[in-house]
Amino acid sequence: LQFDKVYCEGITAITLQDVNYAEELGYRIKHLGFAVRREGDGSGDNSTAGIELRVHPTLIPQNALLANVNGVKNAVLVNSH
Repeated sequence: LQFDKVYCEGITAITLQDVNYAEELGYRIKHLGFAVRREGDGSGDNSTAGIELRVHPTLIPQNALLANVNGVKNAVLVNSH
């Protein structure tokens, strides 16, 4: 993995207006990190295969478990098959 190539966007550009607007729409803004395994496009060319890593602010529905992790607490959510 090349961590220097991971897309990383902080929360410093998030304003109170952003937070209030998200809440009006039924969302919360959370700073999330994603790690997704990509299998490739199926054409035999595996150039799209690998691990996608990214970190950025994300809109999460207010009733989602991750939306209710607050303060200095952290959480991990794993989806697998």
